[in-house]
Amino acid sequence: MNEKRNIKLWVKNLKKYYPTIENPLKKLIKGQEYVKAVDDISFEIKKGEVFGLVGESGSGKTTVGENLLMLQKPTEGQLYYEINEEIKKEILEAEKNGNKEKINKLNKKHSLRKRKNLRKLRKDIQMIFQDPSAALNPSMTVFESILHPAKIHKIGDTKEERKQKVYNMMEEVGLTPVERFKDKYPRDLSGGERQRVIIARAMILEPTFLVADEPVAMLDMSIRSKILNLLMKLKEEFGLTILFITHDLATAKLICNRIGIMYLGKIMELGKTKEIFENPKHPYTKSLMRAIPRADPRERERDKNLPEGEIPDPIDMPQGCRYHPRCLEATSKCGWGPRDLKEHIENNLLKIYDEEEIEEMEFNFKEDKENNKLEIHDKKEICNYLEKKKKEDTPLMNAIKETNKNQNKLTIKFKKPKEPKRKETETRAACFYN
Repeated sequence: MNEKRNIKLWVKNLKKYYPTIENPLKKLIKGQEYVKAVDDISFEIKKGEVFGLVGESGSGKTTVGENLLMLQKPTEGQLYYEINEEIKKEILEAEKNGNKEKINKLNKKHSLRKRKNLRKLRKDIQMIFQDPSAALNPSMTVFESILHPAKIHKIGDTKEERKQKVYNMMEEVGLTPVERFKDKYPRDLSGGERQRVIIARAMILEPTFLVADEPVAMLDMSIRSKILNLLMKLKEEFGLTILFITHDLATAKLICNRIGIMYLGKIMELGKTKEIFENPKHPYTKSLMRAIPRADPRERERDKNLPEGEIPDPIDMPQGCRYHPRCLEATSKCGWGPRDLKEHIENNLLKIYDEEEIEEMEFNFKEDKENNKLEIHDKKEICNYLEKKKKEDTPLMNAIKETNKNQNKLTIKFKKPKEPKRKETETRAACFYN
């Protein structure tokens, strides 16, 4: 490949939506709903770097990895492999000018979504899975497991040459002495040894790009550093580029050149690892930093301000910034709407009235998402509560545009929500606060 192709992978506007299985009548009334596992994300991985995707379970990071290898078909977006800045500029200009013919031509040549391109690159892009026990065939020995992809891709001209390549790779990953390990089955190995087999199986094809999906998450702490050191050794020896997927920020700090912080299908912040750890911009990144375990008891007491509430429903995402309902630094422009007010009223009235009293009040809320307003049947208790809250300087109350009282109905309209965008040239965090 041309050495000038310094962009190993360019993920552009990637989306992966899963249709929900619903009652046909509900589907007819509300329309098809989707779980937006990955929702319009873009990032680059430079040749030779370790790029980390970090986030909680359910953030969509594993789905990204599986989409890159086309183990799942993306809903929308493109995956450009081994391109340079000139090709990237050409693609962006063609899109800006609406030149569909040129876009199709460039996609055909450079996009992994074109089956012809992917078939050629199957050897070059490999994945290391999180659970080595599930990824290995229990009926195959260590030797057979590593040999299998080499036979499929015709690595080596002769049977003896393939055999020697397997032995050499076993030595590279630390499965030594080879004679001791080659005839063992997965059940005979420890977790760390199984993961070494997985790595050897991927590396036997001599790839240049690895997708490592939580490669040490299921291993004991004593083994994790050894596997990470092995990955870094192989990276240097074979000139690998690695996408490192993890929920552990501390691990990402050790080995990643740059990281992207994911939350509910979005990249909230992206930048150099050192810069993000020294000066995190997004409130979600800050909360993840605060959650990192610390050995020093004095540091543990430093900051206990962690996010409030639960992770929102991925089918019915919060409007605006999807982190705002849990954010400790949210402002009035972060995307507050009718659902936030409804939940706020319900939660806070419990502090004022007994549950039995609230049940007798029979509140009737109606959310109008299209017009961003909440209709409430006029109840004295709610009116009194809102009048008091309006005097407080809170993001939720400041986001209210107008309040109308008409006969027995109270209508509260919110300002039009906007989703913060992460602009590469201006800011690395998708946040109104910064």
